[in-house]
Amino acid sequence: MRTFIALELPPRFADDTARLARQLSAAVRGRFMPRGNHHITLAFLGEVDEAGARRAVEALDAACAGVRAVRCAAD
Repeated sequence: MRTFIALELPPRFADDTARLARQLSAAVRGRFMPRGNHHITLAFLGEVDEAGARRAVEALDAACAGVRAVRCAAD
């Protein structure tokens, strides 16, 4: 499966990026994704089998244990 590590966007931030994408789509050619697909990619892992995906999740869980949430804001 194609795998990546990403941050989900908070609802208000996702609304802001969706609004910006709509504005850009009127002036820029390209493929703009729906709001539900917006995220911040931290790392692209590529093709990973199910065992590799489980190891990645375990590593992420261990690395993020005790870490506070990351704050995102569109200014």
